[in-house]
Amino acid sequence: MTKTANKKISRRQFFFIIVQTQMGVGVLSLPFDLHQAAKQDGWISLLLASMAIQLIIVAMWLTASTFPDDDLIAFLPKLFGTIIGNLLSVAYYLYFICICVLILILYGRMLHLWILPNTPFWLLAILLAFTGFYLISSGLLVMARIYTFVSILLVIIFFLLVFALRDIQLVYLLPVGQTPVPQIFKGAQAAILAMLGYISFFFLYPHTKGTPTERLKTMSYANLFVTLFYLFVVFVSFTYFSTSEIAFVPQPVLYLLKAIELHIISRVDLFLLSMWIVSVATSFSTYLFMASKGVTDMFHSKKPSRFALFSTITIVIASLIVGIDEQPIDSFTQFVTHVSMVFSTAMPLCLMLYTVTIHRFVRRKRDGKI
Repeated sequence: MTKTANKKISRRQFFFIIVQTQMGVGVLSLPFDLHQAAKQDGWISLLLASMAIQLIIVAMWLTASTFPDDDLIAFLPKLFGTIIGNLLSVAYYLYFICICVLILILYGRMLHLWILPNTPFWLLAILLAFTGFYLISSGLLVMARIYTFVSILLVIIFFLLVFALRDIQLVYLLPVGQTPVPQIFKGAQAAILAMLGYISFFFLYPHTKGTPTERLKTMSYANLFVTLFYLFVVFVSFTYFSTSEIAFVPQPVLYLLKAIELHIISRVDLFLLSMWIVSVATSFSTYLFMASKGVTDMFHSKKPSRFALFSTITIVIASLIVGIDEQPIDSFTQFVTHVSMVFSTAMPLCLMLYTVTIHRFVRRKRDGKI
């Protein structure tokens, strides 16, 4: 990675990195996943997930502000000692690798089903993985500029979905609140999985300009933006398809756009897929960046590109082992979902509790303040 990696990014760039990381592979299938769990009340699950994520963001901020110059991998040994801290760092590295593998296989599955049925998955995996490797090799500052630039595609996606509003039926949202509470919480779990990018806060916080409060506000605005965007996607999908129809439409966003034909674009769904690939690439690159930076810091290496290349090759091999058949993808998705509940939900809360209680007490006692 170049020397630009040592320069801090602006809060605007920080905002777009978070947005691009959270809005990755799941945007096309999220309405279907929410409906599977919570039926027409899936939008309530999305709102609950957003509120839960905001609480986790505040918890991460309380921890990160205690170590303003360190990212997750750097402050874990300071909290728990070298041995436990390094073990947790390795666990997070493997977790980020799993997320990258999941993104890769879901991306390959989608392209295989919609536009490239005869293209071998290994080629699709290599193209995306090494695009991510090339992107992170330029450093965080260049990544931030690219993420900010490509975010204009989200505006285009929004306006494409606006064309579907003329055919929606608000009655499809009724009755409201009839889904059992356990099912709504199950839907919230699916929504959290689609918005996992918030964990990058731990890695971006020390490299972002601004006061701690300003960085927290920027992160919160990014979470709000992603929530509103996803809410619009879910609203359009839920009101375009009836409750009985959407149960048989795994990618409702693509199907509803397939029925729309513009004067200059005959296949709007394929046009959307081309922009979706960019969002997948940016989300994948962020997780690859976190994995590579984490293992580089653990070994105190001055040649991070070697570890980035190693991580990229590992991800490609692992994705080929899992494959893009429906059954292994479902099994691996469930595995990553459970692991994510630990590393992206439970761990940030536990780190916050440990930091604001035991660690601060020990530090004050060491400094002779108590």
